Amino acid sequence: MRVVRLLWETVIERQGGRYIYNSQKREEVISTQKRTVGGNSGVATAFSFTPTYSGEYEVRVARPGAATYVASRFYAYGFGDTQSNSFEVNNEGEVTIEADKAKYQPGETASLLLKTPFPGRVLITVERDRVLNHFYVNTDQKSARVRIPISAGHVPNVYVTATAIRAITDNRLPLTVARGFVPLAVEKPGTKLPVAIKAPQQSRSQTWQTIEVSTAPRAAVTLAVVDEGILQMKDYRTPDPYGYFYQKRALEVQAYDVYPFLLPELGGNSSTGGDGYDLGRRTTPVPSRRVQLVAKWSGILRADAQGKVRYRVRVPQFSGALRVMAVAYKGEAFGAAEHTMRVADPVVISTSLPRFLSPGDTIDVPVTLTNTTKETISGVMLYRLERGNETAKVIPLNFDSPAPTVSLPPNAERREVFHLVAEKLGNAKIEVAFSLNKKVDGSTIFGETIELPVRPASPLQKRTGSGVVAGGQMQSLNLQTDFLPASLRSQLVVSRSPMTEFAKDLRYLLQYPYGCLEQIVSAAFPQLYYGDLAATLSQQKGQPAKAAGYNPNYHVQEAIRKIEAQQLYNGSLSYWPGGDYDNWWATAYAVHFLLEAQQAGFQVNKTVLDKTLAYLQFRLRKRETEPYNYLDAQNAIHLRTIAKKEIAYSLYVLAVAGRQDAVALNYYKANRQLLSQDSRVLLAATYALNGDQHSFQAVLPTRLGTETAARRQFDGSFSSPLRDQALTLNALLAADPNNPQIVPQARQLSR
Repeated sequence: MRVVRLLWETVIERQGGRYIYNSQKREEVISTQKRTVGGNSGVATAFSFTPTYSGEYEVRVARPGAATYVASRFYAYGFGDTQSNSFEVNNEGEVTIEADKAKYQPGETASLLLKTPFPGRVLITVERDRVLNHFYVNTDQKSARVRIPISAGHVPNVYVTATAIRAITDNRLPLTVARGFVPLAVEKPGTKLPVAIKAPQQSRSQTWQTIEVSTAPRAAVTLAVVDEGILQMKDYRTPDPYGYFYQKRALEVQAYDVYPFLLPELGGNSSTGGDGYDLGRRTTPVPSRRVQLVAKWSGILRADAQGKVRYRVRVPQFSGALRVMAVAYKGEAFGAAEHTMRVADPVVISTSLPRFLSPGDTIDVPVTLTNTTKETISGVMLYRLERGNETAKVIPLNFDSPAPTVSLPPNAERREVFHLVAEKLGNAKIEVAFSLNKKVDGSTIFGETIELPVRPASPLQKRTGSGVVAGGQMQSLNLQTDFLPASLRSQLVVSRSPMTEFAKDLRYLLQYPYGCLEQIVSAAFPQLYYGDLAATLSQQKGQPAKAAGYNPNYHVQEAIRKIEAQQLYNGSLSYWPGGDYDNWWATAYAVHFLLEAQQAGFQVNKTVLDKTLAYLQFRLRKRETEPYNYLDAQNAIHLRTIAKKEIAYSLYVLAVAGRQDAVALNYYKANRQLLSQDSRVLLAATYALNGDQHSFQAVLPTRLGTETAARRQFDGSFSSPLRDQALTLNALLAADPNNPQIVPQARQLSR
């Protein structure tokens, strides 16, 4: 038996441009003794040892001549008996704090050993959501002992922090401050209630069961009985209020350092989008309760004087495991328990029906019969369809199989199959039963009832049409469809505006989901020009437009307000409300909208507008490029490097604002090979808006449609062939309304 003292020789090393502490262990044998341990009596052998110096010690026990040993390590501390090598120094130069116990109770005193990288003065604080106490201690060499009284206010835990401050006596040491902290767990006796559940281990379905819970007298108890399969889907665990209310709390007191504020992290740029429309109507129009979920809750019950609570619950048609969960509380005490109850009938029926059918489907339905008893069971299979009237839309289904006689061996399974044909839409309840030749556990029949929906074979469909009626003429409309009457929704829009032909597209824009910058602008932009039509399309069914309360001007002004609220420090606009990253193209798109809204008479913040225009001018200086896949007139794919599409659009938007960047304009005019075809049109339109018709004619492509984007972009400039063509047409209309290429472009877009 040996007692070994562990000595630590610590030096400071410079590695990777920073200083670290390197402690090397040295062992010193303090005592060696021979003892006879145990023997046939099994009585423990005592061994006493009094350390003379503070530090870490290890007791080693080995058989004589053995190469291995068992050991137990401990530390000792006494003020004035500490040497500089008594304890190991943390290699990062932190203060190490060791507690004498894993948990404490109110009224006890925590004894803490501090190990510091240097001698000096230490600030001790007791904290959680605030500083509860603080005081100073001096180290003995590089260690100190601290005693912290534990009170009821420290439940469930507190943090002890130590900040060591080195005296400026040796400037060769690079560190002047070291920090460390340790959490102390505190438990208050009597805060954990005992909870026990008494319930059957096995149960039949469609029976009543009594669940008894034992806990503290007059405690409040709540019970839940839930299908274990449902709970496993989300890995749901039985609630533990004691673990929740007395869980370890975070340290909410923050220590500040100015260094992170001197060199802040810069976030990366990214953008994303989303789309979705009419999602609620895309679900099946034939809902059903195919799966009968088992989830029972007792509400809050009160234990009697003996601490007993009884809850009677009916087990429905079910086969599997049910978890019984009990939660109790009384004052500041909490408790919880769980119990598993398995439900199985003598004959368990499992019908493998699909989740749904469509009219005309023909299926073979397997039925698995499981005998859970130790004797042979014989009976007859029965299939029945519960029919209703026409308003209930019950499905007429044909059962083609006769009722066979089945014999089930003990603890065995057998599979039967019946034939099923779906004919009409709606819901039906299918009953599959097994009728026994004799009673088993008091029953002669076991069954299963399943609700089966027969839904349309196709998803949500939308059909639109348009036409023209001359003055004084009549036009008949054929509104007959093969849609489900309950799911049918129609709208007829009559207007003198030719934009009515595009009502379906405008309605889609008005109901554009989510709220990213591009979608906010896209929903508001058309309402600058077609407010009356937008109000008509947004009215409630069966109500006039004025009664619907839809005001296009209000929505345009709200879009302006949202855009202005998303401006970032550099003048750009955040892609999402509250976000910290921008998108160049979306910012240019929003500025274009603000300029058009201003021209239409809406109020726009001049400061916001000036900053966004300055941002666009700043981005133009970088001459950024990107790879570009495009299709030529023969639909052959090509790849080349082009100037970002945001560049030409930004130049065009600046021209709309009455500003021009002559340097950028001349650069891209001289390097037209860097521009895609739609970017060349925007650059030409920019020259036209600036009054340079000669450059407009020189830059404008002689023929459009010879180059289109090969794919749609979901970030960056969000380019697509249709979007590029629409932007080209808009620029031509603004720059040269009589251009002969406008009519072919408009005709192609309106198809």
